[in-house]
Amino acid sequence: MLYTFAVVRSPLKAVPDGASEHGHYFGGPAEGLGIEAGHRFARILTLDLRDPRLSFLRLGTRRELPLVMDFAEGGIDYSMREDGSLVLHSQKESASASLLESELPLHRVRLEPIPYEQYRAAIFASAGPDAEFLSAEDSAALKAIGETYTQVGGSHARASAYRPYCANPQCDGYGGQVTQMLATISQTPAPGVSLEFLPYDPAIEFAFCQTCHSISGVIVPD
Repeated sequence: MLYTFAVVRSPLKAVPDGASEHGHYFGGPAEGLGIEAGHRFARILTLDLRDPRLSFLRLGTRRELPLVMDFAEGGIDYSMREDGSLVLHSQKESASASLLESELPLHRVRLEPIPYEQYRAAIFASAGPDAEFLSAEDSAALKAIGETYTQVGGSHARASAYRPYCANPQCDGYGGQVTQMLATISQTPAPGVSLEFLPYDPAIEFAFCQTCHSISGVIVPD
């Protein structure tokens, strides 16, 4: 089970780090996911569930959680089998061409807590029309966290208002809005990993069904 309280209270930032002790990474090959070859589907961020910072995720014996995007449809819904392969709940065939021409290069990252001051400033800034009302302390904290960053867990200041419904027909919450925001991925999450081929400077958001643990992802224009 995924505990909403723990997710909301556990804001983490993904920071490029080739020497990270855990196996988190941006990009990388899609082999082993049980989905079609080519460049329609791509790993965006893969989380190493052995990292104690992700202890709020309860996914049995799985060692990793791949966050995958469909670059033909611009959105995806899927569940994971125990062997790590994906079961797609969204459209399995697409008349649209993928905007992705090659897999994203693999780049290792570490997860670190977002300092309270930076987290508070980001939440405050998202609630107002501009940053002019922020105190000098909050403005400095907002500058420190940066304009673009990838967040896992916590309340997502940069996330859109969109919240998907569970698309897993085997779930008791199917068709209900039982999802919790899990990750927001910036347009340039790591050196050499860029989503600039997508129009309108988007971010990618991933939500998590609290009942069946299925994943919903969507490309959100800025």
